[in-house]
Amino acid sequence: MRSLLALTLALALSAGAAAAEPVRKIVVAAPEGSPWADGLLALTRRTAERTQGRLKVRAVVGGAAGDEVDTARACAEGRLFAWAGSAGGFARQVPELAALELPFLFEHEAEVDAVLRVSPIAPLGRIFERAGFVLVPMLSEVGWRSFAGRKALRTPADFRGLRVRSQESAMHLAMWRALGAEPRAISVLETLSALQAGVVEAFDQSPVYMFATSWYQHARVYTLSRHMYQPGIVVFCKGALTSLSPGDRRIALELAAAELQLALTRVRALEKQVLAQLAAEGLQLLELTASERAALRQRTRPVFDQFRASTSPLGRELLGALERAIEAHRKGLR
Repeated sequence: MRSLLALTLALALSAGAAAAEPVRKIVVAAPEGSPWADGLLALTRRTAERTQGRLKVRAVVGGAAGDEVDTARACAEGRLFAWAGSAGGFARQVPELAALELPFLFEHEAEVDAVLRVSPIAPLGRIFERAGFVLVPMLSEVGWRSFAGRKALRTPADFRGLRVRSQESAMHLAMWRALGAEPRAISVLETLSALQAGVVEAFDQSPVYMFATSWYQHARVYTLSRHMYQPGIVVFCKGALTSLSPGDRRIALELAAAELQLALTRVRALEKQVLAQLAAEGLQLLELTASERAALRQRTRPVFDQFRASTSPLGRELLGALERAIEAHRKGLR
């Protein structure tokens, strides 16, 4: 009798486990209340509504699941449903992504949109597919990264020996070194404490993200270098979509793309307001002159060669496609 009861209980438990919905998480390290975190929360609600509860996804925001590098690794291991963040934050899993964030690749917003949104770069989807991920076919925005520190950072001489926080990306580190700085790769979750402790003296970040994380409180000058445009991405992790029906898979991709477009609009609308607020709180805002920008561009140009030398054939194809599309856009404006 005891063995029969045990067998009955085991069968009941196994049936319950088979029927249970898998835990699906989408994560972002952006802080709660930021446009990126709010967007993910909205996405999970819309997904449940559109699939009539068949697809339930829980958003984990503010780095509660770990920093970008740790969660990108979890995504690669199939332990998450989806991942949201910066292209640079996912570059350890897909190193070719660094092509999008090479210094002074883009000049202005219209150029970014013409190259990354109006004419999507063909190799990008193949790069993710080869790595086992599904990239949502819409790039959002973290924004233009600029230099923040205790002093103006306008010329290569200003960076010499400067202890700086770098995103955990090989090409970000290479950029800082090309400028003569001493970079330290520090996660977004540890940056504020590093600034408070004086471990680093400067960093680069977009205005909206810098404001949302309070990093700006540890800088006196924000040099609007706009040296790097940083896209925001959503990636479906390894195996995440395979168990879904074709209809639910399509809904998940469509809703994620729509939310990325909304996030792009929100971030751009916020940037001017944030810059005004930063100035009101005493942060000095400085624009680069054309000659200063040219000097920094020239100093960091070797980073392109480093990328080409270290990346895969697909990475070189991606960078080549980017450069051709940028040049075509510039010729059209002449």
